[in-house]
Amino acid sequence: MKKISIIVLIMIMFYIVANMVWLKVVNNNIDEYLDKDNVSRELISYEGKKTNLEYYIIICNYKGVEKKLNQGEKVNQIFKKSGKTPLMIAATLPNFKDAIKMSQILIKEGADVNKRDIYGANVLFYVGYYDYEKRTSEENIKLLKYYIDKDAEINIRVDGVDNDGNLKKNGKRSKIFVRIC
Repeated sequence: MKKISIIVLIMIMFYIVANMVWLKVVNNNIDEYLDKDNVSRELISYEGKKTNLEYYIIICNYKGVEKKLNQGEKVNQIFKKSGKTPLMIAATLPNFKDAIKMSQILIKEGADVNKRDIYGANVLFYVGYYDYEKRTSEENIKLLKYYIDKDAEINIRVDGVDNDGNLKKNGKRSKIFVRIC
């Protein structure tokens, strides 16, 4: 009886250690993938639905995006969890070529460069919203110019943000200026 208990205890301990090692490996691989800036930082917002428009944009599945739009997904919808439009999600893609290509697809399908998010910002805000390891300042400027060439409004008001980009507590509107030199 004692031998059986020891064997069972050893098996349980082995199982626990094996699971801990497996979780460590899986988490390291995911963290490493995300740290390399291979996906949009909006990944957490897609709600686990791997067949929705937002997910296809995040993983740069161009055919999936076109398929969802052809099936009637709204190109100017505001996603519930992130509060952003498909074009805003495209602007956050870490690779410049992906951001441009996805934006071209969405704009061709009727994406509005002046559609506002839940805070009142348009797509220009999201071009420089994150610090990208794979996207240079020059590429961000090219992306901004691309959206401006598509008539993105450069003088916008954003709810709850002051002129320095800080959130205001009283919720007054502040004018944010985007200047391209």
